[in-house]
Amino acid sequence: MASDLDLTLLERKTKSTSSSKLLLILVIFLLLVGVANLGISLFKFKGGDLVLTPQSLSPDATKTLALKLENQSLKKRAVVVWKEYLSRADLSAKERAKVWYRIGTLHQDKGDYEEALEAYYRSENIAKLIDLELDINRRVQESLESLGKFAALRYELKDRVGFGNNDAQTEEKILAEIGNQKITKSDLDQRIEEQIERSLAALDGVLAEDKIKKQKEALLKQFSTKSERLQFLNQWIMEEILYRKAREDKLAADPAIQKLLKNTEHNILAQQVLQNAITANIHISPADLKSWYDSHPSKYIDSKSKHQKSFKKVRQEVYRDLWSNQQNLIKQSLLSELKSNYDVVIHTSQFQDRITGKPRPVSTERDHIYGNPDAKISLIEYSDFECPFCKKFHLIPKKLVDDFEGKVNWVFRYFPLSSHNPQAQKEAEAAECASEQGGDASFWKYADQIFQRTGTNGRGLPTEKLIPLAEEIGLNREQFKKCLKSERYKDRVLEDFSEGSRIGIRGTPGSVLLSHKTMATVFKSGVVSLDDLKSEINKMLK
Repeated sequence: MASDLDLTLLERKTKSTSSSKLLLILVIFLLLVGVANLGISLFKFKGGDLVLTPQSLSPDATKTLALKLENQSLKKRAVVVWKEYLSRADLSAKERAKVWYRIGTLHQDKGDYEEALEAYYRSENIAKLIDLELDINRRVQESLESLGKFAALRYELKDRVGFGNNDAQTEEKILAEIGNQKITKSDLDQRIEEQIERSLAALDGVLAEDKIKKQKEALLKQFSTKSERLQFLNQWIMEEILYRKAREDKLAADPAIQKLLKNTEHNILAQQVLQNAITANIHISPADLKSWYDSHPSKYIDSKSKHQKSFKKVRQEVYRDLWSNQQNLIKQSLLSELKSNYDVVIHTSQFQDRITGKPRPVSTERDHIYGNPDAKISLIEYSDFECPFCKKFHLIPKKLVDDFEGKVNWVFRYFPLSSHNPQAQKEAEAAECASEQGGDASFWKYADQIFQRTGTNGRGLPTEKLIPLAEEIGLNREQFKKCLKSERYKDRVLEDFSEGSRIGIRGTPGSVLLSHKTMATVFKSGVVSLDDLKSEINKMLK
């Protein structure tokens, strides 16, 4: 019996344990369900992505987020957040209408014209926005035109009173109609004036401002006749209906047309940036004209008398020359700045595969030579201290010379590109000043240091840093400073450049392998590998 009792107690204990486990599992399951429900209330799946629901942000925070996305031009996401704001915020009818108007502008700006129209219509159905009515009308027209829905536009405009017109305009005589679009006298006048201004823009710099103004007045007078105005109006209407037909035919969706439009936009915007810089920076006064005239007497010589023409007689010519000079300076400065900002590098050497002449003989008195002066082969490099590829190439010739053990030397000649000046020219003159004090040893030390420290592409070492650099390699600071200031090696550098240009060097580094025995030459452009140079030299040594 005792044994039976024990067995009974054991059986009860087992059942109790099983019940506890089941209870524990049930509690855990319920907790998991609760957590899952909490997660579902905080998150939702959209397009396969897990995102926070609007409940996680207050209406004010949602509005702030929408504005931030707008400011960052993230229009698609801004639209989503504005709609979330509408679902969360307690807004008046006018406030809701303004939000839908805002959503419409975002859709329109990113080219979603159907969605834009829906948003504008929603805005109008919710509340009438007097202050935005004309703008909504204009945007509805633009969206319909962009979709090529001109038939729909005609019916749409019937319901829109005063579209694009104020009271003064409605009283004007209507000159023409395209469907429900009415062209008034003031519309025609404005169109004519815009056309004239575009045409006269090409005369900037050719005519003085007062002359351009008179020319504009003359052209406006020309278009005052009824026949001229009618001809212009017909041209305008023809262009408009052809444009509408193109939209209806969805020509703008044609890839070839899109490419053409993109290229045209590219060119127009590029030219406008340049034009803006010129307009903002060219201000020519009468004193400027007289100063230019006085400082350039040889430009205005009378062919018969051989004397300078009077200022009054050549005033227009002087204006044109001064304007052109300032335009070129502004253009050069702007492009130089932009090339630096956008890290532009033009591999001019890659457009050259041969030279057209022989380099001058290597001279121990004039050239900077690394290695044996009597070597059989010379690597003559035309280099630019501001050239990033010259900087990369600079260590290769030394290795080449060392490997050939007296059979090859390296001759360094200057070729400062105009796009890298004035830094490249000044650095070359500084290298000559270093050579003046310490010979080729100081030249090579100084050249090595310039290449190590320059930012290249015209962003190199300013003059004030060239002087302490000389002191670092053991040269006399004051002597070097005096040499650099004198510019006595300016012509020396330009002679190298002229010689390089004469034989056909167009980019840097440009290298010529010269056999002193046969006078044969091999031209190499750009950063040439050590193995490539060795291969060519071995052929020349055979």
